[in-house]
Amino acid sequence: STWLQAAGRAVARSQRGSRAQMAEEDLSWVSDYVVAIFRSPTWVAPIAAFIDENCGIFEDVEENKLEYTPLHISFKRLIDELLAVHLKELSVTQEQFTSFCAQGLMCGNEFHHDLVHQLLSVDDFLVFKAMMVKRNAELYQEALARYGCVMKEIGGGTDAASNAAQAEQLAAAAAEEAARIEEEQLREEQLEAQRRCAEAELQLAMALSAQLEKRLQLLEELSSVLETLADMNQKAAAELASQADGLEDAPSAEPAAEPVPTPATAAALGAIRGSGATVRLQPLQKEPQKPADGPLDYAIERQRTEAAMQRERAERAMAASRREAAAKEAAAKEAAKE
Repeated sequence: STWLQAAGRAVARSQRGSRAQMAEEDLSWVSDYVVAIFRSPTWVAPIAAFIDENCGIFEDVEENKLEYTPLHISFKRLIDELLAVHLKELSVTQEQFTSFCAQGLMCGNEFHHDLVHQLLSVDDFLVFKAMMVKRNAELYQEALARYGCVMKEIGGGTDAASNAAQAEQLAAAAAEEAARIEEEQLREEQLEAQRRCAEAELQLAMALSAQLEKRLQLLEELSSVLETLADMNQKAAAELASQADGLEDAPSAEPAAEPVPTPATAAALGAIRGSGATVRLQPLQKEPQKPADGPLDYAIERQRTEAAMQRERAERAMAASRREAAAKEAAAKEAAKE
């Protein structure tokens, strides 16, 4: 437990008990140490700095802000740490300090009583708030007083030249400050513009990269389709070649059977034979000749040539697309680096 908490519990026990139950040890010498601590710069400076730094948010109104509570807790922690350090340097134990606080509220020594009351009031939030509000008002009055002195020095002197020089100095200082602020704002705007430009270039490079990837995918799909078509053409050419080979290897057809003459034809032939005349028969039409193998070989060769040309065009298109995609991707990377 902290020193202040231990002191508070000791005071509560002493108030519930009687003086006869309290130790009769004389601890009045502790009050001299406490007074010395309160006057020490190592005690005053940290507390004053804390109050001046945080009193600006405290207002003299009944409503309390949420920000007040953490500051009060930090203030109590600061007081307890300072008190522990100083008392340990003076070889005062925590038991002696708690006994001193308990006796201070029960004995008739008014000075001793005031010291203990001042220490224990640190836990009171209303006392802390009143102290902070008071210090805030004091700082505000000091600022107004300094401002009034400056204005008095500028306008109340007897030397007009001196007043004009001071006014010019103040005006020059104000102008320099305004120029500095404007320059900082301009620099910030330039940095912001550069940042936005870099972000836009990065987004553009990313979009170009995505577009190139999509085009590469489409080119790969087109290449796959062209390869499939080339394979189909090769298969068709192979089938045509196999059919041509089959036609070349097919056996010749059997001779047609002689036609059987009709009864009228047979009677006419008998009359002709009986008369001893000679009859020469001519075929009605020539026997259809077997088509030569030249046109078939030409069709097969043409199919093969077209398939090879289509495959070559597909390979050229793929190579050109890949070169274009690689060039655009390299340009996008260079733009992203810049």
